[in-house]
Amino acid sequence: MIAAGEFLAEGVGRLQLSHPERELCARLLEDLIGEEPRSAAVAGTAEEELLSAVRGAALDDRLLLRAAHHLTARLPRRLVAALWDIRYTEALAALVVSGAPNLGKFGPTPPRWGASSHESIAKADRWLLLLCAELGDPVTWGYLQEGALVNDLLPMADRVEEDGENGSRLPMTLHVDEAFADERGDAFGLVCLRNDDRVPTRIAPLAAADLDREDAEVLRECRFVVEAHGDQRLRPILAGGPEAAVVRLDASASRAAPGDTRAARALEALLGELERVAVDVALKPGEVLLVDNHRCVHGRPGFRASFDGSDRWLRRLTVVRDLRPTSDRRGAGDLRVLR
Repeated sequence: MIAAGEFLAEGVGRLQLSHPERELCARLLEDLIGEEPRSAAVAGTAEEELLSAVRGAALDDRLLLRAAHHLTARLPRRLVAALWDIRYTEALAALVVSGAPNLGKFGPTPPRWGASSHESIAKADRWLLLLCAELGDPVTWGYLQEGALVNDLLPMADRVEEDGENGSRLPMTLHVDEAFADERGDAFGLVCLRNDDRVPTRIAPLAAADLDREDAEVLRECRFVVEAHGDQRLRPILAGGPEAAVVRLDASASRAAPGDTRAARALEALLGELERVAVDVALKPGEVLLVDNHRCVHGRPGFRASFDGSDRWLRRLTVVRDLRPTSDRRGAGDLRVLR
């Protein structure tokens, strides 16, 4: 049984928190951020000591990132079960969590990434952290917004024409994050702070695509380039068996090897299927979208940004299921920035 309350598409669920569930989450956030725990059951316990140690800590604080795994035990069971349907059963490739506790006032959308007040978004970032902690351990890359653990997805006036997270006019084509990288995130979460114009995030689960078996076999062969930073290696687009396939794709940067018309047809067929099954999710403030970065591609249409503080503003946190494979790139201990 899948714990999500409803389906937006095959493999894409939505869970609406009930009032009691929302209150439970609100108490957890207040215990994590407030000056004193609201929950009487916490007083005098080891959990109170842990909360005291991380209260007011920066989001990338090592102890806070470890503590998040412990604190998720206080999330509603139905919510945790839905998150497990992404990580463990893989019954879901994406999940929208609605009905969040009050996350406060965020102020206007900043003109560029990294320009917001950390205090105004502290509760939203911690809500995102708690949900993502059930999917893995947070990481980031040094080249992403100067290594910030949580990234701002918002339009910037000097990047209007870019096909990227800080562009606006051009559509962001379907892709998995860091498609070119061998060590990319396993999942990510997006928390919505503002979306007055209802700009959607487009998501397409790979399992919903109806691919010809011969096309699928071609896509599993090293006949494609996923170009970035001059990398011209030939790689497969798909991996895994028919019932557990994963995808490495960036529609704007992926192409068949020169002269390989059969591979080009297979790639075109995949892109067409993903567009066919894609569903648009226009997040509302407080909603969180969680996505498996191996089994689901995402993008967004172009939109007209006003740059007056009212534009779409999301925050993104990426996680990996296992920190060990990236230890040589993160440095000593449990540092979370890959260099």
